[in-house]
Amino acid sequence: MRHNRSAAALAAAAFLLASGACLTLAAPAHAGTPGGTYANDRNSDFDGDGREDVVTAAPTATVAGARGAGHVSVRYGSDRGPGAERAVRISQATAEVPGAPEADDGFGTALATGDLNSDGYDELIVGVPGEDLAGHRSAGGVTVLWGGKKGLSTSGSWLRARHPAENAHFGAALAAARFSAAHPGDLLAVADRHGLELAEWAPVPPPVDGGGPGGPPGGIAPLDTTPHDTTPDGTTAHDTTPDGTGAARSHTPARPLARTALPRPAGARATVVRTLTTGDYNSDGLADLIASGTSTGADGGAGWSAYFPGGARGPAYARDLVGGPVAASGDIDGDGYDDLVTGEPAASDAASDSGGAAPAGGLVGVRYGGPSGPAAEPQWWTQDSPGVAGTPEHGDGFGSDLSVADADGDGYAEVAIGAAGEDVGRVADAGAVWVLKGSPTGLTGRGSTHWNQGSPQVPGAVERGDSWGAQVRFTGPDAQGRYALLAAAHREDDGTGSVWLLPAGRDGVGAAGSSTFGAGRPHGGAGHFGAVIDE
Repeated sequence: MRHNRSAAALAAAAFLLASGACLTLAAPAHAGTPGGTYANDRNSDFDGDGREDVVTAAPTATVAGARGAGHVSVRYGSDRGPGAERAVRISQATAEVPGAPEADDGFGTALATGDLNSDGYDELIVGVPGEDLAGHRSAGGVTVLWGGKKGLSTSGSWLRARHPAENAHFGAALAAARFSAAHPGDLLAVADRHGLELAEWAPVPPPVDGGGPGGPPGGIAPLDTTPHDTTPDGTTAHDTTPDGTGAARSHTPARPLARTALPRPAGARATVVRTLTTGDYNSDGLADLIASGTSTGADGGAGWSAYFPGGARGPAYARDLVGGPVAASGDIDGDGYDDLVTGEPAASDAASDSGGAAPAGGLVGVRYGGPSGPAAEPQWWTQDSPGVAGTPEHGDGFGSDLSVADADGDGYAEVAIGAAGEDVGRVADAGAVWVLKGSPTGLTGRGSTHWNQGSPQVPGAVERGDSWGAQVRFTGPDAQGRYALLAAAHREDDGTGSVWLLPAGRDGVGAAGSSTFGAGRPHGGAGHFGAVIDE
């Protein structure tokens, strides 16, 4: 449906597997149900009420005087839309959140959600790749905020690399899904410059008290006897007791059960990973992992992705694919196989590897799923494609971000495409968004729609450098099974940032009734709110 992404993520490509015995495969999950498998059951329901919650980050915001410390905004779902009834802001200045706000921490540079402990409530996973640890600058880390009946608990868990390193940026890209048949819930994939780690938490019963803001997640037992990590501020982290009373608890209520590695084989393409997305591309009942980035080889800068199908003991490397560094997943043709969509906004030479020429304005590739996973050959889309409005121009950034979901409820997923550098008239880099429709034969330009801040009924005005559409994200479903669209302009108002909500209707996403929201006050200066939106 949507993808886990990061802003300025820098991670290399080695991947870890969690251990465990084979279990029976689970049916597709839905919000509040452990174990996300298909793209359209990706979970973002922290309080288990069946309404999707939305998380938006301002990763460069000033917090407690620290520039670039970053914060996230959680907008809980309601009948009137995300955040209409409840919204909270969380940072490292929030009580019981691990660490303290420091310059350039980048809290919220990457976001993911999933039910890590299989209790029926989703967790919020926040990447902090700029965190300094043990004398290592920008070693990075990850905060896990546990879901419960009352919403997210700020008494979070801290996860860092087993061997923190200078400029490793651990937490630069994140994804959570049910990759392994040995675990009923979601496993967490975390990228850094040196690799990608898959962490497993033990399944636990639902909390007796339902958890909730400021309280312990409940029921999370100590998981191993290895020395406890330290929190970002250097204090020793303790686990909760098995009954969740927190008798010895400080910052870390639970530690991963397993963290093991499997490097990619020799000869696999070396890439800097910038995006992680998941879906069941081979329809075997387990989530598969796609790591997308840019090549560091002779074709440096070209977009490439690696396919890691899920298995009994976790994902394993299968093959490399042309396309990236942006990626998203969903079932466009309604055949039961998730499809992979990649974006190359800089449009280097990805298309030439398939015998075509890459346009200057950006490139989007669609690989349809099947028994062997994503197709070997992509279907390429640009602003020159039939039915797609506009003309490709250098710097448009077509494919700056992507999201995939069934916006009109017809059983075929649409693809939202952002172009952060699109010029509107003579206004440079104002930004624009397209939605292309799914169909039984795949993605089509017929009936596609296109907006910018100058479109009728879209709030705001076209301004130079706003980068409207740098992030796009379908949100839903509503009672009719349709998805609305979020479009962010993180450079709006001199870098303060803002997010637009375009509602879903019978014909899909439309501008009528559109609204906008920001980080609220104090907004933390040029925090670039909307630079990252959760999956």
